[in-house]
Amino acid sequence: MNRTELHEAALNGRLLQLRKLIDQRENVNLLDENNLTPLHEACINGKSACVKLLLSAFANPNVEDVCGRTPLYFACWRGCYKCCDLLLQNGATVNNEACILAAIKCGSKPCIELLIKSGTKVTTSCLNAACSTDVKILKILLLASADSIEFVSSALQQAIHLKQPCHVTLLLKFGANPFISHLNEETAVDKHECNAILNAAKDHPCKLKDLCRIWLLYYFHLHNKDVDQMINLPLPHAIKQYVMFVLDV
Repeated sequence: MNRTELHEAALNGRLLQLRKLIDQRENVNLLDENNLTPLHEACINGKSACVKLLLSAFANPNVEDVCGRTPLYFACWRGCYKCCDLLLQNGATVNNEACILAAIKCGSKPCIELLIKSGTKVTTSCLNAACSTDVKILKILLLASADSIEFVSSALQQAIHLKQPCHVTLLLKFGANPFISHLNEETAVDKHECNAILNAAKDHPCKLKDLCRIWLLYYFHLHNKDVDQMINLPLPHAIKQYVMFVLDV
């Protein structure tokens, strides 16, 4: 079926026109050639008022387009918290990781937190995707993820590969084991990769400080020591606090 006036009104946020068409009893669940409904269109552009109106007219929040994407997926892709909230309140399902991955790639912390609150499970794919975004997003996911060292350690490999020192530091804090690969084989962190991070960070003093902490933590992992034993080392108190994440300098 071809696109309708409903699709265009929803996509462009023309609320008055959309209301008029709905009052004329136009079918709010009409599909275009890509199986997109007007609700999909409203979510693509983050038109929350149109989303609210369509849902009140009984638009189906779980219709999939030809690629299997629901209105909630597009709301997450756009990073529109209001659209996500409205959809979830009106029966949208979150039974796969596509929506949260879209929110992670968009960098929308509110949408990610809402999805987790609504029952979305944090997977290894989520942590891996977060390694290329704001480190605060990775922290949100780590706080909500399953308590599995292997689960977190898999993301560590990705963070090292992407040369993300802040992400590496955070993953180590959450117990990532630098000797476990994503294939569950005992393997040391590639020191050449770490050296590459160090070289890339030479012009960024703040990253260099983070890397100093990483190397100290790495040393403790290497010797099977608990990081709390740092307190017994003959180091200045400020350094001990910094390495143990009590202080940021």
